This record gives sequence, structure tokens and C-alpha cells, in this order.
Amino acid sequence: MRLRVTTFLILCAFWVPSVALVLAQDAPDYKPLVGVWTWRPNREWSAVRTIQSVSDTGLVTAEWKDPHWGTIPFKTQAQTVNGNTRIKFGGSTKYDLEYDKKKDVLIGPVTNLPPKYTEPEWQTAHFTRTK
Repeated sequence: MRLRVTTFLILCAFWVPSVALVLAQDAPDYKPLVGVWTWRPNREWSAVRTIQSVSDTGLVTAEWKDPHWGTIPFKTQAQTVNGNTRIKFGGSTKYDLEYDKKKDVLIGPVTNLPPKYTEPEWQTAHFTRTK
């Protein structure tokens, strides 16, 4: 019995670090989301989305700023879906954005907009990083 316990403990000592290494390699990197992002669908209006931090688990701390609503702090959850980093947020109007690493943009559909925003430029948010 003592030999089985010892063997089990030795196997665990080798197995646990290897599992941790595999999990660490597969963990998504959300750090590229941190920054100041601007969307300007027309000349009269723009929104600035500042992502202050993203945890290793994808918890996003950010703020939204536009001329109509002012500055609104919020938290949301980034996720990796099929290898792509996605971030959803919003109140009545919803944003479902995907991070495009090659173009360094956050882009995606905007839903539940007020009726006066029917033009195509309002249907897809295209946030570019302010550098």
C-alpha cells in the first residue's frame, strides 16, 4: 500500500507541472486590448473607449466616452471564441467586437440602436487604436 501511495505521489509530481505548462501555453493573451480606441462613424460624432486593464481571465475594466452620454465606466468579460478575442458590452445598444490582431482594430456589429441611426456606418463599429 505504501508503495502505491509513493508511486502515485511521484506521478503527480511529474504530471501537475506539465498540465500547468500546457494550460499556460493555451491561455489567451488579452493584454493587446488595453489602450484607447476611437470609433468615428461620421464627422459629427465619435466614441472613445479606453480599456485600462484586462486580467488573465479576461475581466475588462474600461470606460466609454461620447458627446451625448459623457464618460461611463464599465466592466465586461473578454473571451476567446474559435481562436478570436471577442468583447461584448453595452446597455440598450449592444456592441459585439472582435479584435483583429493584424489590423489592430476592434470591429463588430452594433445592435439595438435608436431608430434615427439606420445608416450603414452605424451598423458596424470600427474602433481604431489611438497611438
